[in-house]
Amino acid sequence: MTDENSFRLDVPEGTRAYIPTMHVIEGREDRFERYKLYEKLDKSADIYTALTLIATEKEGAIRGQLGRWQVPMKPHNVSVFDITRKVLKYGDWFMFKSPETEDFVHISPKCVLGALVDNAKKNTTVEAWIIKDFKIDIPNDGTPSHDGLKTLQSMSKNTTVVPHSYIRHLSMMTTGPVQRIDSRSLWPFGISWLDEAIVTKSAVA
Repeated sequence: MTDENSFRLDVPEGTRAYIPTMHVIEGREDRFERYKLYEKLDKSADIYTALTLIATEKEGAIRGQLGRWQVPMKPHNVSVFDITRKVLKYGDWFMFKSPETEDFVHISPKCVLGALVDNAKKNTTVEAWIIKDFKIDIPNDGTPSHDGLKTLQSMSKNTTVVPHSYIRHLSMMTTGPVQRIDSRSLWPFGISWLDEAIVTKSAVA
């Protein structure tokens, strides 16, 4: 463990030439427990109503971003309002863009185990996302980095290492890699609006 928010993978020798300093960022250590708490809070009538009202106000901003990503607004897709509400509720929402069909598949942050980043690069960016129960085959673009990610994927069952280029990530994160809460880094995951609600409620109490 390098710190409480990341751990270094034992990368097979065959991939070190492609990804020599890759490691996983998991976000805050209680991230998945928080998701359960958010779902419990959302069952409260007051919080449900407040979250719904805020989602209505913010829907336009999300719609604009989805438009820039050329996300099709088809009847069978999750509505923009639902996506907005999920971003506010969980702090994040993910979509996979199929390079073959151009369709988008929605991915809950509860299925995103972490992000692969390369410390060797000057600017910290996400290279790929580790996603569980992902049933879609990732096309091989023939690049060495793709082969390296596929090798990493084979190290863990029921997970897929999805290159960042295929993922669209909506987040409540606003301050980049330095965003912190209780001295713990959140990046590259966002912070739920409900976290603010919890703090406010505690202060009032």
